[in-house]
Amino acid sequence: MSSWIVRACLTSTAHKLSCRTSGHVRHVVFRRSFSPMAWYNKQLQRAPVITKSLTSGILFSLGDVLAQFFTKKKDENMDWKRTARAYIFGTFILGPLAHLHFNFLEWLVIKKWALTGVKVAFVKMFMDQFTYWAPGINMIYLFALPMLEGQGTQQSAQTVKDRIIPVLKANYTLWPAAQVSQTYSGL
Repeated sequence: MSSWIVRACLTSTAHKLSCRTSGHVRHVVFRRSFSPMAWYNKQLQRAPVITKSLTSGILFSLGDVLAQFFTKKKDENMDWKRTARAYIFGTFILGPLAHLHFNFLEWLVIKKWALTGVKVAFVKMFMDQFTYWAPGINMIYLFALPMLEGQGTQQSAQTVKDRIIPVLKANYTLWPAAQVSQTYSGL
């Protein structure tokens, strides 16, 4: 069999190929290579809330590790309990709530209002950032983390009161532009 036929057979997406050369049929059987993205998308189809929640927890804890790495002093150790709290928040609070929120946004903007094109990106961003989600999820975050540290509800409520405005200001410097570009690009 000529080498170009073998290459064509081996690079095809089929699991079993029949290649003809000189009247003979040769079967080439092979396995597809593992694709992490395909596996992840399959998990999203099978169990969307669990998959998104675990992803949120992993990304939240990874973000915490990076934040600690870049802000800690030389003599400070990593605070693994803090990282565990970030994982708990991401997995059990943010993940399920974000699943509901973004599915609701998709239904509202695409199905109910039937928006298309660039309007979708800007309306989703506006709804996400300036209605209930950004203020709400940030208040939940500011309340939940002190609770996970063992502080009481009064201390957690005070944390929300003291920090919500600076947190939202920081949020609005990054996330509206990031969300429009992400939504419009289709990522």
